[in-house]
Amino acid sequence: MPDKKEFIIFVLLCVIALGLGYWYGLPDKPVTNIVVANPQPTPTTPNPLKIVPNGPTGAAAIDAAIRTELIAAGSIEKVRHIDLTRKMITNVSALARLKQLEILWLPFNNLTDISALSGLTQLKRLSLENNPDLTKAQIAELQKALPKCKIYSNPTK
Repeated sequence: MPDKKEFIIFVLLCVIALGLGYWYGLPDKPVTNIVVANPQPTPTTPNPLKIVPNGPTGAAAIDAAIRTELIAAGSIEKVRHIDLTRKMITNVSALARLKQLEILWLPFNNLTDISALSGLTQLKRLSLENNPDLTKAQIAELQKALPKCKIYSNPTK
């Protein structure tokens, strides 16, 4: 059983960790235009990925997720998985250039148009649950475009 001193130290460390997460997790000002670029483009590297802003929170979330995966993978061509759960995203057109994606999580957002995802032919799993404005017809059309992809969704319209 931990004593009182250990408990107080634990609580203080938790507060510090939460404070740092809050401090570094929020942008200083609204994000209006985000560009993810390769530091040294080569002739075989496509143009830098330009993210179309869809509101400061959604654009920042897409940028942060891509940067996190980019750091882990080493290059944009190696990014295979992106998790954008609960990021208030409305527009996914910025993801259309990530042709090598295999897993994409987009649940609990505010998506209205997912047609930009139809070109991601390497997708194996796509989560679109709890996007209230998506329709059954949109999901069916995307499933036709991505026959090898398991799409998780729950449209009500």
